[in-house]
Amino acid sequence: MNFRIGKYSDYYELAKIHYKSGQFQKDGFMYKLGFNFLKAYYKILLNEKESFILIAADDSNKVHGFVSGSQSAANHLLAMRKGRFSLGVSILWRLVFHPIIWVEIFKRYKFVNKADGADTFGVINGARLEYWIWDKNSSSNLSVILLKSWLNMMKEMGVTEIHGEVDKMNIKSQKVHNFLGAVFYKTVKLSDGRERTFYKYKF
Repeated sequence: MNFRIGKYSDYYELAKIHYKSGQFQKDGFMYKLGFNFLKAYYKILLNEKESFILIAADDSNKVHGFVSGSQSAANHLLAMRKGRFSLGVSILWRLVFHPIIWVEIFKRYKFVNKADGADTFGVINGARLEYWIWDKNSSSNLSVILLKSWLNMMKEMGVTEIHGEVDKMNIKSQKVHNFLGAVFYKTVKLSDGRERTFYKYKF
């Protein structure tokens, strides 16, 4: 297994593993927007100067997992706002057949635009760990090492503190972050009843 930095041409494989893995998460949302949306999303992310993705791939270049995040959550949200046209076009057909998604999109639109009364879905300032995804069918057991490697790379780039969030019901992820030294400092309740726990790594 090899660890490497994600490049623009990886957007398809990243979208595929994200879409596949999201279906095993009870409260997952991004995959509900469809495969085309995820492709458009990772095209934007992989072009961001302050964001980077660490990928685990085998000798045949099959992606088994990845960790993504940014040195600036604020600039990441800005990139999403700038790319809203391509993101919007990518979900048009999805909205036709799944109109209920409009509700969740509106909530997250308010969050991205920092509107008053918006749910606190994630961290909006400073360095942020965004996604840590591993193929459920992978025979490898390197997911935690991949996460640790990503954190170490951020540290080497001069980042002194990294924030992230995880749904409270995701006990496994919380245990891993706690094991790696993260400190959980607050829990917020979203309008849909979910509880989201925020954590930070301090180097």
